[in-house]
Amino acid sequence: MPESIAMPSSPWHAADAAYLAHHFRCPHCIAAGATQGERARCVVGQALWTAYVEAGLPLFQHPKGATVLV
Repeated sequence: MPESIAMPSSPWHAADAAYLAHHFRCPHCIAAGATQGERARCVVGQALWTAYVEAGLPLFQHPKGATVLV
């Protein structure tokens, strides 16, 4: 990846990586994601999801200078 578009590390990235690592190994969290809240996440998954949501979305600096929300 060229340096000009390298993504910065942020609390959101850490929370995203932690939740996704758990999510794809947990049938409860997979079901919760697939049913958009009709089913509950497991206790660990809910804590990771809450941290992910509270981290907010990251801001990236576009190579042409504009800040974008991703």
